[in-house]
This record gives sequence, structure tokens and C-alpha cells, in this order.
Amino acid sequence: MQFERDPRKTKFYNSKAWRRLAKHYASSKGYICEQCRNKYAKSDIKPFYKQFHVHHKIELTAENIDNPDIALNESNLMLLCQHCHNVVTTQKEVLAPGLEFDEKGMVRKIWVKEEKQSRRS
Repeated sequence: MQFERDPRKTKFYNSKAWRRLAKHYASSKGYICEQCRNKYAKSDIKPFYKQFHVHHKIELTAENIDNPDIALNESNLMLLCQHCHNVVTTQKEVLAPGLEFDEKGMVRKIWVKEEKQSRRS
């Protein structure tokens, strides 16, 4: 199963405006997850800030992605560690079952121990 992001979302998330805002927002929160206060943050991920995601509370859609009051509004943002971001997006069914976001924000399959062991055999 391959996941493909909407090209408009890819363009938005690669834009200077979004990157500048996301960096500023994460820095203003001190790179502390607003959900778990870094309980689930992993100290072995280097650099440490790479595991954080600036998340839109109101999901971006084709209807609102061009609306700066939603897409570029700090009150619609939340800084989440990788773990909490995966939990939030899975609960909202943004991701299909069995998928998660990695520390780079890319979608990957969740590997369980049984799958890892069977791949080694």
C-alpha cells in the first residue's frame, strides 16, 4: 500500500511561509510537546527537534488550504512529538490503519515484532 499526499498539501508544506511559521511556532513552544510535555519524546533522535511536528488542529483540506486564517494561523497550530502526532492523526483517521508518521514527517508502515521476525527468517 502506498500513501500519496495531495500535491496541494505538499506544495503548501514546502512553502517558505509554512516553513518559517512552523519553525517559529516550534521554537516559541521550546520544542515541548503540547500533548505529553515530552513524556514520549525520544532522546536518541538527533537532532532532537526533528521528532516534532507542527500540527493543524483543523485539518487542511482542499476547501481551506488557501485560507491563511486556517493554514497559517498560530491559534490553529499545536506542537506534537512524533508519538503524539501519530496518535492524533490516527484517531482522526488521517492515516490508514497500520501507518504512522516517522521523525521526518513521512508516512511509513507500522512494523510489529512478528513482522520483523518473519522478515529475518
